[in-house]
Amino acid sequence: MYLKNEVKFELSFAAQQRYLAFSLFEVCLALREFQKQRLLLLPVERKSLSLGGYHEWFEKPFAVWLDVVSQQVKKFIRRKSRRILHRLLFS
Repeated sequence: MYLKNEVKFELSFAAQQRYLAFSLFEVCLALREFQKQRLLLLPVERKSLSLGGYHEWFEKPFAVWLDVVSQQVKKFIRRKSRRILHRLLFS
């Protein structure tokens, strides 16, 4: 049973992959920031926070993220170039 204001929807498999890839990419960025911040600690404390090779965990999601971004950029460029062309031809 759903609440009155709750909206139920299902994502396609591709949309689920994109959502997961973006979520994992955000985690990767947070871990990178964490890794940078650990340099501010004493050397003794740093050893317990070592995350060597963490970036390797995100190779596949990063590839998906790059694919999505490249598709979005291509759409943006097409849309903008059509607008510019339309202005040039009909202005």
